[in-house]
Amino acid sequence: RKVSGALLEAAWKGEAHSGLVLGVGVNLLQEESDWPADLRDRAASIRSLGGSPPPLEVLVGHLLGRMEPLLEACFEGARGLLHRVGALWIHREGDMLEVRAGGETGVGAFLGIGPDGELVLAVAGEERRVRFGDVERLRRRP
Repeated sequence: RKVSGALLEAAWKGEAHSGLVLGVGVNLLQEESDWPADLRDRAASIRSLGGSPPPLEVLVGHLLGRMEPLLEACFEGARGLLHRVGALWIHREGDMLEVRAGGETGVGAFLGIGPDGELVLAVAGEERRVRFGDVERLRRRP
């Protein structure tokens, strides 16, 4: 069950990449009844799993310490960051993903992350690069 997560989004100005936005969340105190019914088998918190949440200062200090190498990689540009975080992606090559963007929905196999941070999918035998949208994994690769 998922206790924490990170979301990395690329920011764009037209065709030019203008930065990255990183969101990090950790579920500390929620009880199972706090989750919507459709998430109860997938979401958890440290408390709901029987643990004791650390003091906030300790948690934030640990997160920042773990993120420091990634922040340093940002100064190397998108390729440097992508090289360092590639093994951390939740999706693996061949996973079937659904992407909703701009009122359209597409389904394809995850091929990886492109050099500018775009999601690369195989859709109907063609490679497609997606820079924004909501992504949901439909199934892991066989």
